[in-house]
Amino acid sequence: MTDGLYVIVDEDPSLADTLRLQVMFDGSPVESFGQATSLAELVTAVNDPTNGSDFVTLTATSAGSFIPADITAEQNCAMSGAFTMADVIGAKVGQVYTGLQMFQNDDVVAVDWLTIPGQWHAPVISALQQLCERKRRLCIGVVPNPDEDDPFIHRAFINGNYGAAEGGVGIPSARVPYPPLVAVDSSQLAFVVPWVQLLRRLHEHFAVRTGGR
Repeated sequence: MTDGLYVIVDEDPSLADTLRLQVMFDGSPVESFGQATSLAELVTAVNDPTNGSDFVTLTATSAGSFIPADITAEQNCAMSGAFTMADVIGAKVGQVYTGLQMFQNDDVVAVDWLTIPGQWHAPVISALQQLCERKRRLCIGVVPNPDEDDPFIHRAFINGNYGAAEGGVGIPSARVPYPPLVAVDSSQLAFVVPWVQLLRRLHEHFAVRTGGR
């Protein structure tokens, strides 16, 4: 696991023979609980109503032998309720629609725009594009780009050559496992690129300092 919200359990490097749990989002830790001498102690720390996690709740399904001495490497832990790309894209099962497929019929759910925060994988973008480009539909799809700080990387992502030389084919990676392999070409999709906002702020600062010139 490298994308989305997940947890990693490993031996705490700050104190021998203790456990550590990190709550991760897109490969970066957002919370850490450590120096637990047992799994039960770790669960108690994470679930503490005052100082515990803001993101996850742990349930010990068995006592087992999961103690620091058993840990040889970090262990990614899945979470109940986690969803996949297939969940986001959705499907029709009988008369029930799930995910993005709930927006197929304008007679049922009329939409002017759709957005998928945090979901920039190529199959999801494709599903959104198909929905927005349906006949007799005027709908804009808003897609976030991967969390990168280089505008040229964003351009490469949209053009289908993320991680490749300019003009090459996109290269999947742990960070971006499902980049578009061809350019995303649609007059009804818009991409959110954070650096545009940054440049605007710099421009506003410059305008104030120079009296608007």
